[in-house]
Amino acid sequence: MKSFIVLLGTSSPKQNPVFCDEDHDQFSREVWISSLHVPGRVEKTVEEHKLILEAIKNRNPEKAEASMIAHLNNAVADIRASMKREEE
Repeated sequence: MKSFIVLLGTSSPKQNPVFCDEDHDQFSREVWISSLHVPGRVEKTVEEHKLILEAIKNRNPEKAEASMIAHLNNAVADIRASMKREEE
């Protein structure tokens, strides 16, 4: 959840109505589904997941969190870039 807060530029879930439970679940599903349609995103996701799992395996919670945040930020950035290209 912290990652989604970072993505939307808020410091607390209560500051953004997206974060009530049902809305957050819907938002998560939409981001996930959208990311599957971005060319190259699946391959990037596999590599990003490897970094997350490696950090977990090495018992490095800071790196695991940073890798997860980077993964989510990358996914949203790729989705936004893809949407922008489609608008042009």
